[in-house]
This record gives sequence, C-alpha cells and structure tokens, in this order.
Amino acid sequence: SVRARDRPAGANAAKAAGARSIVMDDGFQNPTLEKTFSFLLIDARDPQGNGAVFPAGPLREPMRRAMLRSDCLVEVFRDNATAVGTFKKGMEGPPFHAWLEPSDAISAHPCVAFCGIGSPERFFSLLEQKGFDLAGRYAFPDHHKYASAELELLKKAAAKAQAPLITTAKDYVRLPPATREGIEVLKVFMRTDDPVRFANLVKDAIERFKRERLPA
Repeated sequence: SVRARDRPAGANAAKAAGARSIVMDDGFQNPTLEKTFSFLLIDARDPQGNGAVFPAGPLREPMRRAMLRSDCLVEVFRDNATAVGTFKKGMEGPPFHAWLEPSDAISAHPCVAFCGIGSPERFFSLLEQKGFDLAGRYAFPDHHKYASAELELLKKAAAKAQAPLITTAKDYVRLPPATREGIEVLKVFMRTDDPVRFANLVKDAIERFKRERLPA
C-alpha cells in the first residue's frame, strides 16, 4: 500500500513498485487522477442528511452530481441484518449493501471508546452490537489530531472506569507513538452482500480500460 497526499505521485510510486491497477481510498472527489471505475458510498440510514454540502451539511458535493459521476452505488448499513436497500437501482445494476464487521482478534469486554471519524456513532454502535460494554464514549471531529492533553484526559477517564481505551485503526495511526501504550484497536472489515459481482465489476472495468485506452 502507498500513502501520499499527492495522489499522482502516489500512483507513480505504486506503478514503480509493480502495481498493475490502483484502488484509491477516499478518492471520489479528488480530480488529480482519472478513474476507471468509481463506487459511491452512502450512509443508508441518512443518505443526504439535510441536503447541504459541507460545512452546512454532511455532503461533500451535491448528491445528484455525485451520482452522475459514479458507476455504482454502495449503501452502507449498520449491520447485515439491516441491509435493506433504499435506492431502487445503481448505475451498474442494483446498489450493493455493505456493512462493517470487526475482526475476531479482540473479544468483547468493558471499555472506554473514542474516535475521530465521520460517523462516530457507527463505531460506538458496532462495539455495542458485538457485546462491548461502553463505560464511556468520546467523539472528536473527523481526521482529528489528538493533543497530549486530550489523551491524558481519555486515559484518566479509562482509569476511573477501570476499563481500557479502545479506538479505530484510523485513529490509532494518528496517535503519537509514545501515547499508544494501553490503547486497544478494533479492526474492522467492510463486507458486501454480493462480493462476486463487486469483484467482477472492477475486473470488467480494468479490462475495458486496457482494450480502449492502452496501446496494443
């Protein structure tokens, strides 16, 4: 994997390392690389919020414009039991239903949870669904850079509750290395209701690109 603020530079680095295709995370609104195929992920519980674009609302761009630029919709649900679609069709067939599932690397126990992601309640809800007893929950802004003073307060809250701190993998990598001791990580995977069709859409898009855009 490659991490780069400069997407073209990151793509070139991946190519130099032998990559034959590139999957971008959070690249839908980034115009610096032309996409072969784009999935548009939406929150199934609240697809458009108040309909306004950030900072007035949760959308990064108007929904209609985003849908016109995307190739397929992915509705993200709380879990697989609630995965009942709200959109009737996507651009390449019906939308996918997706949800997060934790890895089996950590078992349920009392904890104090914190995160700085776009939908913090989804993280807290996932913990509770999997049997974790939340002695405290602390939500920070998306992409939050944690100050030492904030982490000290979190650790004091955990000590008072006699429960360890737990956060997301996305948050953990933003913590100063010296502060990570004693903080657990809930690793999650996104599952879809039709992984075979999902993979085939990507493969077909790559093959079309090779036929139409690459020299023979």
